[in-house]
Parts: sequence; C-alpha cells; structure tokens
Amino acid sequence: MLGQYDIVHFHRRINDPNKTVEWIKKFQEAGAIVIADIDDYWIPFKGHPVYSLVMKNKVHLQILSGLKASDYVTTTTEIYAKHIREKANENVQVIPNAVDHRLPMWQNTDLGSEYVRVGWIGGSSHERDLDKLKGMSNKLFTDKEVRDKIQFVMCGYDTRGTMTEVNPVTKEERTRPITAEESIWNKFEDIFNDYGRIPKGQYVRRNTLPITKYGQHYNHVDICLAPLDEHTFNECKSELKIIETGMMEKALIASDLYVYHDLLEHGVTGMLVDPKKNHKLWYRYIRDLVLDDAMRNEMSAALHKLVYPRYTLETVTKERCEWYKKILGR
Repeated sequence: MLGQYDIVHFHRRINDPNKTVEWIKKFQEAGAIVIADIDDYWIPFKGHPVYSLVMKNKVHLQILSGLKASDYVTTTTEIYAKHIREKANENVQVIPNAVDHRLPMWQNTDLGSEYVRVGWIGGSSHERDLDKLKGMSNKLFTDKEVRDKIQFVMCGYDTRGTMTEVNPVTKEERTRPITAEESIWNKFEDIFNDYGRIPKGQYVRRNTLPITKYGQHYNHVDICLAPLDEHTFNECKSELKIIETGMMEKALIASDLYVYHDLLEHGVTGMLVDPKKNHKLWYRYIRDLVLDDAMRNEMSAALHKLVYPRYTLETVTKERCEWYKKILGR
C-alpha cells in the first residue's frame, strides 16, 4: 500500500494523531510526496468550546508536528499561509475554498418575502463574534422608517449535543448531554430578537441543516451578516462566507478585517464595518440596504460576479491538479 501513491494529501492528521508524523515518514520513504492540509488555526481562541481540550491534549502541537514533517502544506488564504511559513513549513500552497454550484443546495429557489430579510448563518462557537451586534436589533426596530420592512433570520439553531466539563482541580473530564437552557443559542437569539421584543413574524429561527443541505439557508435571507472578533483564529479564517453569499446572489455586511478586508470593496461588493464603530455601523449599513432596493440588488450582483466562476469547484480543482503536476515534475 505504501508504495502505490505519488502524492498523499491529508487533512490535519493521518489515523491516530499521535502517529501522524510516523505515517508521514513511512509514505515519504516509500517515494510519495506528502502534503498536509489545514484551514483552521491550530490554536482555538480562548472561549472556543474546544479550547481547553485542545490545550490539555496538546492537539495544537500534534498538528504543528504534522505540518513541519510534510513536504508541502495547503491552506485557503495567503493570510494563513504567512503564519504557517513562519511557524511550521515554508512550502505552502494557497488553494481557496470552493462551492460545487451544481449541487441542489446551491440552487437559488428563493420565493421572496414581504420583508427584507437580514440573516446570520453559523454555528455555536461564534459568541464573541455576535457580541459585535448587540443593540443593533433594538435600534432598527425603534427606527420608524425600517421597523415594518425588516425581518431577522437566525440560521443554525441547534440544542443537540454534549458538553465536556473539566474539573479545575483534578482536570478530570466529564461529558454529559447539554440542556436546552444551557444552550448558547439562547444568547444568540436574544441578540436578534431583542430579548423577545421584536414583533411576531419579524424574527425567524431556522434550525440546523445537514452539511449536504445547509446552503438552503441562503434562500431565506436577502442580507447576510458576518461579524468577526479580533484574534488569530479569525484572522486565519477563509473566504467561505463571501463565496457562499456571492454564489446565492445575496448582499453581505462584514467586519472590515482579515480576508473580508482583502477581498471586498466597500460599497461595491459588500459593506465593511470598522471594528471601532460596531455600535453604529452595523445599524447604519443594515438600514441603508433595507431601504435601498437598487443598492442591495447591485451589491448582490457584484458579489456574485466576484465569486463566480472563480470559486467554483470546477475552477479550483483544475488549479489543484495543475499544482499536483508541477510538484511531480510532470
């Protein structure tokens, strides 16, 4: 088995994380070029649900060892590539994320709405990101020009799963089912529905969807929000939100940071929020796009033009194959 491959391209680890480096060496000795792939920074930010477990089990060191031992590393952005070159491996190739736009979940089946729908689509680890939006819904729903035209849609609500607790003294881990009352999604919901004060019908909760269907959420929003907190983990995030929003021809408002700052042109392909002005710009830009249909539609079209066909799976796969041929000398 070891000698039958020209390239072995793995994501984060091979088999047992403690034996990744061992397997890398075996493949290399058998004549294969070994490439590690990574798209999240190896140390989660403090406050991330898995931060304590990663540090306790030294997962970040296991990942770094694999990156260092590999012949090449692939990642999704040049920003992240710089971190990898400085700390792990100089041979980094940027291969951006992509969407298979032919899949059913990326088909635009939007039936429209009487409201302009402002949506956030994400997972449970975004508490510090969503903190940037606090107070925004209250401002919008006390604005006489906007309040009857807008609807908030929060996508991804999910109270399933478990919680791992670590005893601060013994360091013993205990895993138990999470209760609905403990769910971070309740805090997220308070941000969007202004602690239950938003009129009935103008706040919508959309439950989580399987990975093969989650793109359908975009058919229920007109404006997507992408707030970011400032830390290295977020700095290394990919442009996936830009790609997905653009493929579905929606407008995007994002923090003026990292990959959003690099790829989006403010007022053309998206609205960029200065992190020092979170308290007023999220409200202002949402308001502007809700009230100006033409601007919203032009921005959606411009974002689509930015990502299609550049970030389709077909385009990126061709680039990936050409790079494989190059490193093989073929």
